[in-house]
Amino acid sequence: MQLTIQTPTADLNQSIIFYKKLGFEIQTQGSKIIAIDSQTCIEINSKRMA
Repeated sequence: MQLTIQTPTADLNQSIIFYKKLGFEIQTQGSKIIAIDSQTCIEINSKRMA
């Protein structure tokens, strides 16, 4: 089972760096930026009202 969550960010580049340091693989799916590991899928949403 894989957990999927969404997180807002004010700085997309800093969030990408942060999740890479945690060992996540960063993927682009259309207009979405996704951080993925074996059990978690995190959509990094640059819209602060997310």
